[in-house]
Amino acid sequence: MVFWLLSDATKGSNVVRPIHDPFWDQHRPGDRWNCKCSLEPTDEKPTAIPKGYELRGNGPQAGLNENPGKTGELFAQSHPYFPQTCAQCAFYQGGIAGGFKNQEKDCERCKSLQFAISPLNNEHVASKSERQEAEKALVKYYKSLLPEMRDGKFIQKRLVVSTKDGDEVIINKNFYDEIISKHKDDVLYLNKLEYAKHAHEMITKATLTDPNETAIDYEDAFFRVYEFVDEFYRVEMKVKCNRDGNFLHILRLFKK
Repeated sequence: MVFWLLSDATKGSNVVRPIHDPFWDQHRPGDRWNCKCSLEPTDEKPTAIPKGYELRGNGPQAGLNENPGKTGELFAQSHPYFPQTCAQCAFYQGGIAGGFKNQEKDCERCKSLQFAISPLNNEHVASKSERQEAEKALVKYYKSLLPEMRDGKFIQKRLVVSTKDGDEVIINKNFYDEIISKHKDDVLYLNKLEYAKHAHEMITKATLTDPNETAIDYEDAFFRVYEFVDEFYRVEMKVKCNRDGNFLHILRLFKK
């Protein structure tokens, strides 16, 4: 029989119980905030449950009540940062067809979240003040998003993600600055800036539509063209490829 050894650095005690013991449903590393426990397999004999470790009726703390070893999820839906119902979600739009309308939460496929990314009432030629406000918001966003990474002797702020095909794509400030500088009079300009905030997520799910598009303005490079389609737009993303790497270069929106 396999046993688990729970070492509690806070209480200075160890507990050994069988792997399927119900003890583990309420006692494990990470079931309390600021937990200092560790867990490892052992061939030691089981121990009695020490005082203070009795099965608690209230279970682990909110957000930590799912056992990651069983569910594969670190945080549960009861996490205080998560809305308890769809109606409490800041992005939820009850009038949108296909919204979950207070049913079991399924945020990954919620059309309300897609709507939050793509506010249709922003389809207009933006005023100068609207553009400036949206541009400042995007700059603030990418400055907080991009981590510092070492590139040879230099430290640069960049994010590295992988496409569905396993190709690494580098995202840096040049991508966002390119987005900001182009087609300011387009009726989709504000939406394009908003979509740019999600480019690092979309490129990981996008479909490769052209693996070798000629880069007219870059003699030593070519483009890989990707496409991502959501409820509202077709998103085209071009990755510039050269000897320095694959860099996300531009993003364009097209109405479906």
